[in-house]
Amino acid sequence: MLKGSRVALGAQNLFSEKEGAFTGEVSPTMLLDLGCTYVIL
Repeated sequence: MLKGSRVALGAQNLFSEKEGAFTGEVSPTMLLDLGCTYVIL
């Protein structure tokens, strides 16, 4: 829905590991797959 628009997708949190089973955490790979370009840490 955001593709081609002036709106960017951001996240509130990011876990430092690239991937793995960390309950309740969001990896950078997951955010990139969603098209996320910003993170508030």
